[in-house]
Amino acid sequence: MGVTGAYLRMVRSGKARAGDGLSCQALKYVTEDELRLLLKGTVPEARASLNDAVRVIATARVDPELREFLLGLIKEYPGDYITVLQRTWHVGEEDIESCESREAEGCSQYPMNST
Repeated sequence: MGVTGAYLRMVRSGKARAGDGLSCQALKYVTEDELRLLLKGTVPEARASLNDAVRVIATARVDPELREFLLGLIKEYPGDYITVLQRTWHVGEEDIESCESREAEGCSQYPMNST
């Protein structure tokens, strides 16, 4: 949409006004019914279907502006959840057995302490 993520965060938090360019770009993604509700001061809330999500992702793959906008939203809203997933490692029985077998073979690069 031709704006930075920082600017979008400022607009969302009320620290900056949305300029005409941003408003015009955003209107491309709003239906007539949603626009009517917005002009009345009502924020339309509708749950997206899986088909909607697939359509948005498919469009974002070929539309750099939509892709940047979508990634900004993902970073802004469920960003903490995604960050936690990136920092969490799940160790299963297979991982433990693999480490134990390497240690038994004499691989001491990452020795396991059995206390």
